[in-house]
Amino acid sequence: MNQSMKEGLLIAVALGLALVAAQGTASGYMLKGSVDNSVMEFESGVADDFSISGYESSG
Repeated sequence: MNQSMKEGLLIAVALGLALVAAQGTASGYMLKGSVDNSVMEFESGVADDFSISGYESSG
């Protein structure tokens, strides 16, 4: 991923979290689950980015 894609992902995650927060925290568990999922998706995306760039540099 290039820099603009990473920035876009961060914006999408932030908007998603804002949307969840705006819907209210009647269920704290749902809010926490949404945050955990977003973080895991972001981390896996970063891991993919590193593995791809590592492959290209070694190839």
